[in-house]
Amino acid sequence: MNGASAPSAAARPIASGPGAGASVALNNLMSRVGAELDHLTGLALQMQTALSDAMPEGQLDPHDLVGLQAIDRISQSLADLAQLMHSVADSLPMDSVISTARIRRAVILFDLSCRLVEEARPLASAPCERAAQTGEVDWL
Repeated sequence: MNGASAPSAAARPIASGPGAGASVALNNLMSRVGAELDHLTGLALQMQTALSDAMPEGQLDPHDLVGLQAIDRISQSLADLAQLMHSVADSLPMDSVISTARIRRAVILFDLSCRLVEEARPLASAPCERAAQTGEVDWL
C-alpha cells in the first residue's frame, strides 16, 4: 500500500464513468433547486393574482374558484418543496458531489440545467427578462 487511501463513500461522486469529471456539491445543487422552487413559487403567485384580477369581481363560478384554489395549492407546494431543499442543502456534507453530466442529462431545459450546475447564471432567462421589460411575449 502506498499510504493513499481510497475516497470515502461520501466523497465519491454519485455519477462516475465517461464524462463525469466535472461535479457539483450536492448541498449547492439542493440550494439551487430550492432557489428555482422559490422563483417558481413567485411566478405561480403572480399567475394567481393576474387570473384573479382578470375575472369579473363577484362573478366567479365554482369552476373558476376551483382553478384558483388549485393554483394556490401549487404555490404552497412549491414553497414547501423549496423550504425542504434549503433544509436538505444545509444538512448535506460538503464533500458529497454529483456529476454535472448527470444533471444535464436529467434536466431537459438548457437554462435550468445551466443554473443548476453553474453559480453565476441569472435565474430569469433572456426571453423572460425581455417580456418583463417590454410586455411582449413570444408564444410557442
